[in-house]
Amino acid sequence: MGTDARNERRSTDSVVHRISGISTANRPGNRHDWITGLTDAGHSCSKSTRGTRRCHMNTSNPMRPAISRRTFLGAVAATGVGSLAAGCGAGDDNAGDSSSAGGELSIMFWGEGNQNELQLELIELYEQQADGVTFSAEYSGLEGYYDKLATRVAGGNPADIFGIHDVSLAEYAARGAVRNIEEFRAEPLGLDSVANESVVEGCLIGGELHFVPLGVSTEPGFIYDKTVLEQAGLALPSDEWTLAEYRELAQAVAQSGVRTAGTADLGGVPPALGAWLRTHELSLLSSGGLGFDVDDLAEWFNFWDELRREGSAVPIEVTAAAVGFQNDPVVTADAALTTTAKDKGWLALDGLTDDELVLVPFPRAAADAPAATQIVPGAWFAVSAESEKVDAAIDFLSYHISNMDALRTIGIGRHGVPLFEEAREELYPEAKPAHQKIYDLLATVEASQTGAVDVVYPVGANELFQQLKPLNEQIGFGQSGVSDAAESFFDTAERILEG
Repeated sequence: MGTDARNERRSTDSVVHRISGISTANRPGNRHDWITGLTDAGHSCSKSTRGTRRCHMNTSNPMRPAISRRTFLGAVAATGVGSLAAGCGAGDDNAGDSSSAGGELSIMFWGEGNQNELQLELIELYEQQADGVTFSAEYSGLEGYYDKLATRVAGGNPADIFGIHDVSLAEYAARGAVRNIEEFRAEPLGLDSVANESVVEGCLIGGELHFVPLGVSTEPGFIYDKTVLEQAGLALPSDEWTLAEYRELAQAVAQSGVRTAGTADLGGVPPALGAWLRTHELSLLSSGGLGFDVDDLAEWFNFWDELRREGSAVPIEVTAAAVGFQNDPVVTADAALTTTAKDKGWLALDGLTDDELVLVPFPRAAADAPAATQIVPGAWFAVSAESEKVDAAIDFLSYHISNMDALRTIGIGRHGVPLFEEAREELYPEAKPAHQKIYDLLATVEASQTGAVDVVYPVGANELFQQLKPLNEQIGFGQSGVSDAAESFFDTAERILEG
């Protein structure tokens, strides 16, 4: 994953920095003439003549979308830091010299494919118009990113601005690692003007802003292979389709013989479970805990067990091996229906197959049931509680989410559709047809979304939901019954969420 983004060519004389196969040394313009050098063993760094210092993290740890509490506290203990919350907790107004302007800001983020290159281009655009601000940028693929971030935060040396996932928001806020930025919500960030209330809600801790949303996504993304369905002579799903219609379609694909099965097995996918719960008038999360019970989870596991047994869902061996977009059952030609955590994941799948893939909302429990798909932030940046450049950080983040040149540069593949309606109206006609489909799905979901949404995961939720995949596989391999797997999940939930 992101192999090209991690490749660098080194010599004793110079470093040619490459991102997604693009040699930045060969790009036109003086600002891309590189002054290069190496720092510590975990990085290679370069500096443009404009002053942007770039450090690519050479990470090799297994992919972990968010650290567990054990990992976070282990990093704290290893560095001798007793409490990150002391003197810099969430809501603390003491942010160092928050009025400082100019100077160097540090930023840390991850991306795949060309995402890091686009982020760096946006940063350089900002430097061109900012008053004496330069950036030190540290970045990598997702693999190993959170281990590095945890070490930096625990050691008291975090970047001024850092990228973060939804499953990590509460964890980092609880440790006092992020700055309360409620005072900047209306101005200059302008977040009171965001059309989708749930997007801002997904950035709040204790009712106050702690994270900046970088865009808007729908969750989960649901995808069907139009090429396969037409080849099998089957009707295409509508935006209002139901779970019963989904199951019938999966059965029909399997019976047609065009694919091994109709659908990917989603029994171990947390966003899919969340969608199923919402359309059944439940929720993945409630205040500080879960919004469903053991019987609900057993019903979910049983649904997928039945689909596997009847051949509508792919065999459990395929599911166990389906790690990464390249191994998704639609890409490997094992199925015609699948999901991604967010709609923008469709772009990755679409680039891995010659078939035509189409985005639709997640199926509802019934025609009159609540919508299953929800609207959420596409990505987040946080300002470190340790930062002495808070005003400068906020100015950059305001530029990031509202400046039209910045939005054109970053696109929607990493951060989602722009937050503000005016920007969407201007950029939609310019967007590639594939990107317009993301805009279109958002408009469809906006028109139908009702009820509460799942926003900030409670502390420990990521560690808990990582249990879904192995439990679903244990059922599929005959190593556990449905009821036992559901009970096991809730035993773990009690330990993690209440421990």
